[in-house]
Amino acid sequence: MFIKFRSFVIIFLFTCSGGLSANSEPLRIDLDTAIQIAATNYYLLQTIKNKNSAIKDLITERWRDLLPTLGVNVIRQRYIITDSNDYIYNGIMLTADQVIYDGGRKGLDLDIAKLEELLSKEEFKITYARLKLDVEKNFMNVLIASGKIALNKKSLERAREQLRLVKLELELGFTTDVQVMSILSRQQEIEFALTKSKNEFLKAKNELKQIMGLSYEADLILEGDLLRDFLINKPTITKNTLIERARNERPEIMRAKVNHHKVEKEKDLAENAWIPQISVGGAYGRTGIEYPLRNDAWNVNFKVTFPLGGSTNTLTENTGVRYNNLANSGFGGNTNPNFNSSTNNDFQFLNNMGYSRKVMESKIKLGAAISERKHLERGIAIEVEKSADSVLEAYDLIRIGSGAVFFRYESLKLMTTRSQVGEAKRADILFAETELVEAQEKLVEALGKYMISSYELEWVSGMVPQTMKLFEYSPKNGNTILPFLLLDKPIDKKGIPEGLRPTDLDEFFDKDIDTTPEEKDSLNRKKFDLEKKQDSK
Repeated sequence: MFIKFRSFVIIFLFTCSGGLSANSEPLRIDLDTAIQIAATNYYLLQTIKNKNSAIKDLITERWRDLLPTLGVNVIRQRYIITDSNDYIYNGIMLTADQVIYDGGRKGLDLDIAKLEELLSKEEFKITYARLKLDVEKNFMNVLIASGKIALNKKSLERAREQLRLVKLELELGFTTDVQVMSILSRQQEIEFALTKSKNEFLKAKNELKQIMGLSYEADLILEGDLLRDFLINKPTITKNTLIERARNERPEIMRAKVNHHKVEKEKDLAENAWIPQISVGGAYGRTGIEYPLRNDAWNVNFKVTFPLGGSTNTLTENTGVRYNNLANSGFGGNTNPNFNSSTNNDFQFLNNMGYSRKVMESKIKLGAAISERKHLERGIAIEVEKSADSVLEAYDLIRIGSGAVFFRYESLKLMTTRSQVGEAKRADILFAETELVEAQEKLVEALGKYMISSYELEWVSGMVPQTMKLFEYSPKNGNTILPFLLLDKPIDKKGIPEGLRPTDLDEFFDKDIDTTPEEKDSLNRKKFDLEKKQDSK
């Protein structure tokens, strides 16, 4: 609850201040806050929201089309007749009209508008999920680069210490210039790796700011340490279950289903265009020569509109009562009621030529929607399988990389010990250090790939992040081998999960390896020689 409240406060202050400027204080954010800021600033989400509001208005309009239309008709007529009384007609009529049958076209219009709203909602979900995934990827890329910087700085500290000692030995005459230059060369390699990781950090940070909609001047401090704050769990993945879930819950699938229903409705609407439209209407009001009007009048009409090929015919029957008003200069005029009936037939030539075209277009859209849905279902299954394989691959890389880092770290410690007793040169220590730099960078990249692949797997499966618990954010409780490297401590394998725990040298030799008898004899001799050297030390 506190984290959510803090995120709300950060976003509120950020919005009120209009973003970050070069002179503002650095903004410390976690992943959830970064996602919320990105969603607030992303123009496409705002566009979809506005579009959804317009669609709601469209639905209201379609509902209104089902109801009777009401109106007020104000009439004022005066015919000047030579050698006779003028013809005057004033009237105020309340009119009403209702479509009683149109082959369901108005109902289909309403259904299509509702489906448009569902499409807009699914489009919002898709856009938000993709934005969220992009923020997660770029956030993790920043943490990856930051982890490399921390490890490379530690390696550079050890390299500079060796350079200081070798310079002292050179002054005392215990070493040669060649050894100093060799160490300097190795140190430059470590500095090269550190500079490269710093550039990666700046690039990843700028990409994150771009995704969040911030200016390049904004200064961000990201919460989280890839080396210390993440617990890596062994992945348990059932691909068929994930594929089935993705096919049922992915917003893209839901959008394809809704679009399929929508184009089916549009096809029905186009095909029903030949069905006649029948409506009834009427009017009631008062007429007279002058105001206030005193004479009641009414009429009832019946109208049928139907297409004929590319033309349209409208037949209207009208019946009612009205008054003929003849002006009389002597006493203001008189009124003569009469019952009237009329028939009107309006035939419009070739004013509806698009009927066949609209039917054909609707069938094409329906076929495309069906094909798109099937293609999407097949594609999602492949996406899930690829993402699941990527997660498993990254976990194996972490396991293998942990072993490589362990052996190279132990090799560095061994070289340091041998150098102290004169059995190794300081250049050998720096060589082991550069190998360690390479190994630890690969391990950091594997960790980042595992987390990014986990986010992608949950996304393609239609899950919210952290549903599968492939890793957990737990500050200062990371369970990888990397924190030991930052502290220059011996590696305690008890705190490392069994699946990621590196084997030591004895376990490696005792492991059942598929080798020939000659190869086993050679390994045993090497093991014996190594133990003999350790005993002699």
